[in-house]
Amino acid sequence: MSINHIMKNNLIKDINEVLELYPKLRSYEEADGTHSLIGEIDIFDASEIYHGSFDIRVKSTKDYPYSFPDLYETKGMIAYEEDMHMYKDGRCCVAIMQEEEIRAKKGITLKEFLKEFTIPFFANQLYYKNCNSWANGDYKHGLEGILQYYQELLNEVSVEKVISELNNVLVVNQKGFEKCFCGSGKKYKKCHRNTHLELKKLPKNRVKLDYELIVKFKELLTVK
Repeated sequence: MSINHIMKNNLIKDINEVLELYPKLRSYEEADGTHSLIGEIDIFDASEIYHGSFDIRVKSTKDYPYSFPDLYETKGMIAYEEDMHMYKDGRCCVAIMQEEEIRAKKGITLKEFLKEFTIPFFANQLYYKNCNSWANGDYKHGLEGILQYYQELLNEVSVEKVISELNNVLVVNQKGFEKCFCGSGKKYKKCHRNTHLELKKLPKNRVKLDYELIVKFKELLTVK
């Protein structure tokens, strides 16, 4: 049995499991051979109190489950604007690209995607509608969003230090018992190793690209 056949069987099994859990959804095969879940998703809070529903489309990819699904809001209940974390085609920005790549690397099923990203996204939209603010704070867009991601991951506010950290991930190859490159005097394994291990979950070319973008962003800040 081929790998593609196994992956397709797993997808069909996962779709059937989702349809049992979310009976307002139905399965639809796209023209390119991928599959979509289409229908309505209900949003409840931790006390099982109903707060609203959204019409959605969740599209899987050909290399399912090792890539991030696309989520669409299909009835225009949310403004298709960047500040609402929506693209103009109705696609929902449920996570920053780096987070998507890390999560997809270990595989993400449709059930996991609905639980971890879809429902929290729409719950947050309802929270914003009622409170005019995001439940967990807002995430910036573009270059600022990329910088914010690494600032939070590295627990560093300084743009210069973020740049230094990313460069070290790309070029430094330290052993755990060696003194950390940062000059703290601590052994690498008790200083920056865990942070570097987290960063190395991202493809190296992604870190390299983000490093270059943040360097350019710093240059723009300097010009201003």
